[in-house]
Amino acid sequence: EGWANALPAADQGAVGAAPGPDATALERCLQREAGRAWGALARVRDDLDAVVRYARGELRGTNDLRALTGAFGRGQVPAAWRGMLPGDANSLMVDAWVGDLGARVAAAEAYGPVLRREAGAEDGGGPDYWLGGMFAPEGFLTATRQAAAEANDWSLEDLELHLDTDGGGSGGVGVRGLVLQSAGLAPDGTHVVLEGPPKSALPPSRLRWAPRGGAFGERLRLPLYAGASRTTLLAEVIVAKAPGVKAEMWAQRGAALLAWDA
Repeated sequence: EGWANALPAADQGAVGAAPGPDATALERCLQREAGRAWGALARVRDDLDAVVRYARGELRGTNDLRALTGAFGRGQVPAAWRGMLPGDANSLMVDAWVGDLGARVAAAEAYGPVLRREAGAEDGGGPDYWLGGMFAPEGFLTATRQAAAEANDWSLEDLELHLDTDGGGSGGVGVRGLVLQSAGLAPDGTHVVLEGPPKSALPPSRLRWAPRGGAFGERLRLPLYAGASRTTLLAEVIVAKAPGVKAEMWAQRGAALLAWDA
């Protein structure tokens, strides 16, 4: 019961109605994300309720219920839940997994103003998106790329992804929860440096697409992975770097960005 009480209420109506025929690629992406979040939440709530009723003697035992209670007793995520969250989240113990699901649902609730097209929520003025908390972060990146191309009459093939770590600049979307691995962030937050702890949580930043070949000064390409296991590469991201440091130095250190990290 403690897990069920810790989860948000299953009210997808808080986000808004399904997008209409004029919906943008970003709106369709966010609606899919919200649907997956609430679908997972509803399934987990149903399973937890069934386990509680089984423990009270109100339900007869089934193979599914015995599998759930067995996994819970070992502190593991049940096999029936493992496909709900992507990638590295499935390596968590069940307590942390339930907390992670709750955080994803809460993040999906923040999509509401964008999907309802409330004033101030358009043109990148929406929430700071938790990229690592999305069920399909690669779909979100594709949607933002399409949005940038359409808004500026750019070719999709000519665009590359930039990360402004100081949260400044115009265009793009705000993101939170990114982790810089095997590198550090300068005190003023404007660029990455070689010196730093093994992992650094980045402040809210902005992801934006721009045409290739611009005069960007001291820049570096870093891989952006879905999680700390580095099994899923989401994109290559251009960031500002400390001047005078050769690109090979960053590669030797294995510097990278993570969208999700436990």
